[in-house]
Parts: sequence; structure tokens; C-alpha cells
Amino acid sequence: MRLKIFVTVFLIYLFYAAPNFTSANTTRYFELTKSIVKNKSFEIDPASTMDKAFYKGRCYISAAPGLSFMAVPVYYFMRGMDTETIQMIYIVLFSCLPAALIPVMLYEILGRYTEGRKRLLIVFVGAFGTTLFFYSTRFMCHASSTFFIFAGFYFLLKEKKTFLAGISTGMAVLTNYLLLIGAAIFLFYIIITRKGLLKFILGAAPFALMFMYYHWRCFDNPFSIGDVTTYAVLNGPHSLAMPRLKVMYEMTFGGYRGLFSYMPVLALSVYGIFKIKGIEKWLIASFSLSVFFLVAGLHFWEGGLSFGPRHIISIVPFLIVPLAGVNYKLIYTFGAVSIFINWCGVQYGEASVFYTNVTTFLARGMNSPLFAWIYSLVHGEGARYESYSPLAPFALLIFLIFLLWRSGGNPEL
Repeated sequence: MRLKIFVTVFLIYLFYAAPNFTSANTTRYFELTKSIVKNKSFEIDPASTMDKAFYKGRCYISAAPGLSFMAVPVYYFMRGMDTETIQMIYIVLFSCLPAALIPVMLYEILGRYTEGRKRLLIVFVGAFGTTLFFYSTRFMCHASSTFFIFAGFYFLLKEKKTFLAGISTGMAVLTNYLLLIGAAIFLFYIIITRKGLLKFILGAAPFALMFMYYHWRCFDNPFSIGDVTTYAVLNGPHSLAMPRLKVMYEMTFGGYRGLFSYMPVLALSVYGIFKIKGIEKWLIASFSLSVFFLVAGLHFWEGGLSFGPRHIISIVPFLIVPLAGVNYKLIYTFGAVSIFINWCGVQYGEASVFYTNVTTFLARGMNSPLFAWIYSLVHGEGARYESYSPLAPFALLIFLIFLLWRSGGNPEL
């Protein structure tokens, strides 16, 4: 079952991968990787991306460096290829792959609360009815950082797995600064439960050292965070403030970046969290609320060019777990709406409001960014939308998934 879930989710994520998508949120990671390989430096060319920060006249990316670090070996061997092909490899390795592992972990965790059809329904709603679907198809930090922080949670729930929890949490922070709050919550949980504190610290230590070395080299302070302590050109200083009521409304119910607008099924989690038992419910609640309030206090809470509330995507798989305490029919109904919204999203890209891509889909029909890109490579850029139809590759995708689930085998795999 676990293998079937992974392969199904991975194939669908891959089908909607967008190698020709570029923005400041993708180029910044690409440029740091390129600079490390070619120049052996953390500095980037100021003209290479809008999303940058300056310190003492030097230019750096205004984001955590972890994703760029992971991409270094790939770029070293593939640097002779064109940018879109390299980005496609990045998407497969650092977005599709880690994001497809999240539903497998969800399946494991949900086994504590529910079984059968409901368990599978929740897993697939989490995979395709949330913005995780969209960010699994772009070369951005969100899929990998969400995977790492959720893996940290997953390993914390396993006996004698705190070393792996430390590794996962360390990578999460190195990939996304906002997840420092998650590391603090996990550490507090380990201290009060007395579950392998030393192992957790040893697992996280190498990534903490990388974190400190990078910031010491760039900003003369091992604890200085680039996009907080320097001036980010694209969006100004990332100063923290008290969460604002208007921002919190926009982050929950607003059409622009509302959590429940893009993922209506997560509204059920507010009820579900009171129905599940165990200390993990407190981990889920404390982490989700902490990230939410932290982002609500950011100057740049909306995240610029994106789909949905991208700064809080890390809480999405955590909020899927409480659906185990919700009625099956409610999950099915709200989940279907959520899947439709996010399925339209992966087909047509960034959106100013949650229904933008729904109306585009209704007007233009189905699209696969990956096969549109492949088609344009063969027939030329101008043929991408005028002559291209994804129906044949989509039918093949459905047929392959049908064969996968029709096959027998060990249900525990």
C-alpha cells in the first residue's frame, strides 16, 4: 500500500511539473548553486534575480541556503545542459520526490486513528487537495522543507528515532528559516518527554554547523539570518511585528491568500483536532499556530508571486492528520472541492485569488505544464497552447495508475 501511494502521487506530481516556470522564488536558489559551483562563493550576481539582499556591498540570496546546497552535486554534473532541463531535474529530485513521500508518512500516522477507505481518502486529499500539490511541481523550497519538518514530526512519534528526527529538523531549518520555530517546539517536546535529547542534538548538529558557517561567511555572524538582518531588495526589510487581525483574516478566509479558501477541507481540521487523542495533537496545534502567528507578523506575509499562502505550507500535512476525527462524508465533500481548486492551480500557475485558475481551466480546458514544455521543445515555443492537448498523456497517466492499483502484492508495501 505504501509503495502504491508513493508511486501514484509521484507520477501525478511529475505530470504537472513546470520546468519552464521561473520567478524570483526559483532563480535565487539556482543562482546560489551556480555561484558555489562556478565561483566557489556564496555571493551572487546582483543582476541575476530580484530576490536578493545586500550586506557590505556584497549580494546574497534573501532566503535560506539549504535547497541550493542540495542542488550543488546535480548542477556540478549537469551544468552543460540548458537551464530548463536542469530545473526539471531539480523539480524531480527536490520537489516531486520529497513531496510524494509526505502522503506515505501521513498514511503511517493516520493508522493510529483510522483505517480502510477513510485513511486512504485523507491521504489523497492531503496530496492533491492542498497547496502541497502546486509546490511539488516547482523548484522552490516549500516541498522539501515541508517534507523535512514533517519527517521530523514522524520520527518523533517513532520509538528510538530521535536521531533521524534531529537530521530531518536540521535540514528543515537549513532550507526554510521559518521552521526554526518547529525545531524549538520539537526540542521542547523531547525535553519534557525525555525522549533521546542527545540523539536529537547529534542528528541536528551537522546542519546547525552548516547554518552557522554560511551566515558567518556572508554576514559576519553565525546567527545572523540573511533575509531578516539585511535589506531585501524585492520586498524591503522582513521586520517582525505583532500579528495583525486583518492579516490573520486574509491568511484564513481571504480570497488572496486564505488557507481555507484554497483548501476548504482544512477548515474541518479545526474540529478534528479536538477529536484525536495523544500528545501528537499538542505538537500539531502548537506548531501550526506558532507558524501561523509568526507569518502573520511578517512584513511580507503574502509571499508575492505564488499560489495560496506559501509561507505556511509547512503546516498543511500537520493539519491533515486531525481529519481522522471528522466524518467521512464531510471529508469527501470538502476534499473534492479542495482537489478541484488545487488541480486547476497546478495546471495554470500562480493566482491572485483562489478561483483564478478555476475560471482559466473552465475557459481553456486541461493543461500539463510538463507536456506543454516537451511539446514546445519539439514544435517550437509558439505551439505550446495553440496546438497542444494533454488528453492523450493524461489518459496514459490514468491507465498506469489503474494498473498499479489493480495489481496484487503485499498490502503492507
